[in-house]
Amino acid sequence: MERRIILASFVKCCTSVLLLAMPSIACAQRADENVITSAEDAFGTAVSGETIGLYDATTVRGFSPSTAGNLRIEGLYFDQQADMTIRVQSGYAVHIGTGAQGYIFPAPTGIVDYSLRRSDNKNLFSTVATVDSEASTRLEVDSQLSIIDNQLSSAVGMSISNNHFSAGGSDRRKAFGVVPRWRIGKNVEITAFWGRYYSMDETAPPIYLPRPGQETPAVIQRDFYPGPAWAQSNIIGDNSGVLALASLGEWTVRAGVFNSLRRSSSSYANLFLNTTPEGFGDHVIIADPPQHAASTSGEVRISRGFDQGKLKHLILGSLRWRNVNLLYDGSDSYDAGIANLNDPLLIAKPVFNFSDRSLQHVTQQTTGIAYNLHWEQVGDLGVGIQHVDYSKFDMQARMASTRLNTNPWLQDLTLSLNIVPTLVAYGSYSRGLEDNGNAPDSAANRNQPLPAIKSRQYDFGLRWSPTEHTNLIVGYFDITKPYVTADNHDIYRLLGDEIHRGMEVSLNIMPTDGLTVIAGGVFMDPEIKHTQDAGEVIGGLPVNQPRNTVQLNVDYVLPFAHKVSVNIGVNKWSSVATTVDNHVHLSSPMLVTAGGRYKFKVGNTPCTARMLVTNTTNQYYWYLVGSGAFQPSYHTLATVSFTADF
Repeated sequence: MERRIILASFVKCCTSVLLLAMPSIACAQRADENVITSAEDAFGTAVSGETIGLYDATTVRGFSPSTAGNLRIEGLYFDQQADMTIRVQSGYAVHIGTGAQGYIFPAPTGIVDYSLRRSDNKNLFSTVATVDSEASTRLEVDSQLSIIDNQLSSAVGMSISNNHFSAGGSDRRKAFGVVPRWRIGKNVEITAFWGRYYSMDETAPPIYLPRPGQETPAVIQRDFYPGPAWAQSNIIGDNSGVLALASLGEWTVRAGVFNSLRRSSSSYANLFLNTTPEGFGDHVIIADPPQHAASTSGEVRISRGFDQGKLKHLILGSLRWRNVNLLYDGSDSYDAGIANLNDPLLIAKPVFNFSDRSLQHVTQQTTGIAYNLHWEQVGDLGVGIQHVDYSKFDMQARMASTRLNTNPWLQDLTLSLNIVPTLVAYGSYSRGLEDNGNAPDSAANRNQPLPAIKSRQYDFGLRWSPTEHTNLIVGYFDITKPYVTADNHDIYRLLGDEIHRGMEVSLNIMPTDGLTVIAGGVFMDPEIKHTQDAGEVIGGLPVNQPRNTVQLNVDYVLPFAHKVSVNIGVNKWSSVATTVDNHVHLSSPMLVTAGGRYKFKVGNTPCTARMLVTNTTNQYYWYLVGSGAFQPSYHTLATVSFTADF
C-alpha cells in the first residue's frame, strides 16, 4: 500500500511539472535522447545513463579500460576515482578496432571517451521525472544558458533520487554539475566542468560466498534486505577539470587538467560466508573508517600538420600524468554467527575498533611522440612510442613500507587501408602498463596493494559501409595480461598469464525509415597459461569470462503513429567459471528488455513519455562480483519517465 501511494504521488507530481511547461521552446534537448539511434556500432554507447552494447566503461574484451588507463574526456587522458555524474557528462562511447584508429597512444583494452554536456547560444531547460516498480523516484533538471552570445555559455544540472533495490536495500542520492564553455575568437575554446554526487544512507549490498564445491548460493528472496539496517555507506564524489583547445595555424595545442575525488565517511562490506544449500551462512560485516581517494591527472598535447597534396602528415608530442593519493584500510569486522539468508539481522550496532589506516601514493608520468600519415583514398598509418615512469609507495600500519617502481617503453602501431570506397581493412598493435590497485572486498587480503602489470594487444579486421545507414565490422583481437584474481584460499594475487583471443562482430543498420537495428557478438577463447604456483589448482578458463556474448537492440518508429516508437533488447552470455580451479561454472539466462516512447507536446513544449521493462521474463540468476562471490539479479523492473524541454 505504501509503495502504491508513493507511486501515485510521484506520477501526479510529474504530470504537474509537464503541464506547467513554458511555451517558448527553442529546440528539443533531452526529449530526443535515444541511445539506440545514437549508437554508431554495437561495441558500447551511453547516453545520459542509458547504456547498450557488448562492452561498457568497466569491461572491454574481458578487461577493464579504467585499469588500463584508457579513460578519456573529450579525447584527453583522465584518471578516475569517483563516478562521473551525468550532470556533467552526456554519455560515452567505447572505441576499439577501427574506432580506436584515430586515438593517439591507445593501450590494450579499448578506449572509453566521455563527452561533456554541450551548450550554445540558446537558453534551454529540461526536466526528467522517473519512477519504477520498486518505488524508486528520480527528478533531473538540466539547462543550457547563453551568457555572452557566441562567447560564453554553460550547461547546469541537478538531480535528486530515492532508490530501492531489488535486494531490499536503499539509498538517497543527489548530484550537481556545471560545464561552462568560453570561446575566444575562432581558434581558442576553454571548457571547465565540476560535478558532485552524494550517496547517502546506502545499505551495504550482501555478497554471498558458497562453501567449496557448491555451485551457487541457495535461492533467496530478491526484494529482501537481510540487514543490518545500520550498515549504511555515505559517499561524496567529485570530478572537475579544465580543457583548452587552440588552433594556431599549422600548430594545435590541446590540454586538460582533471581532479577526481571520492570520500566516504562510513562504508561496509556485508558478507555471507560458506553458504549452504539449506540457505545458511556465516554473516560477517566489515566496517571501514573514513576513506579517501584523490587523483590529479591530465595531458598536454602539441601537434603540427604538414600538407603535401594527397599526403597529410601529423607529428605530435604528448605529456600525460597522474598523481593518486589513497587513505584506506583500518577496518574492523563483526561476526554475527550462522544466519538464515532470508532472515533479518536485528542487532544493535556494535562498537568497532578501527586500526590505523594505510597511505598509498601513486605517480605516473608518460611522455610520448607519435607520427600519423593520412594518404587520401588510400589509408592511414600511425606510429607511437612512450616512456612511462611509474611509482607506487604504500605505507601500511604496523608493517614495513613498500615501494614498487617500473619504467617501461611502450609502442603502438595502427594501420588502415581503403580496399574500395566502402571497405576498410584495419590493424593495430599496442603495449600498455596497468595499475592493479588493491585487492577487492571479497578477498581475504582485502585492500592489499598490487603491482603494476604490462599488457600486449594486437587486432585486425574489416569495416564495410555500403550505405550511409549500414555499418558492419568484423574483427579479431588477441590480448595478453597477467592473471590476477583470488586463488583457492581467497588470496587476490598474480597466478599466471591471461590470454583473450576472439572475434567480435558489430552490425548497425537502418533497413527502412524508422527502424534501427544494432546487433553484435563476441566469440572469445579466454585461457590461462604459465601458472606460477605448482601447489595451486588453477583451471584453464579465467574466472567470470564468457566464451560467447551476443546482443541485439531494435528501435522502431511505428509507421501508423510516428510519435510512438518501440524498442527491444536481447542479451545472452555463455557460462562462466566461478572459481579459480574451474570446478564450478555458472550459466546465465537470456535477458529481454522491452519498452517504448511517446512524443507529444504540452502547448509548444516537446515532451516524451517512456516506459522500459527490464528482465521481462523475470529470470532468477546470480552474477559474479569476484571469484566465488555472488550477488542476486534484479527481478522484472518497470520504469516510467517523463521528459519535458522548455
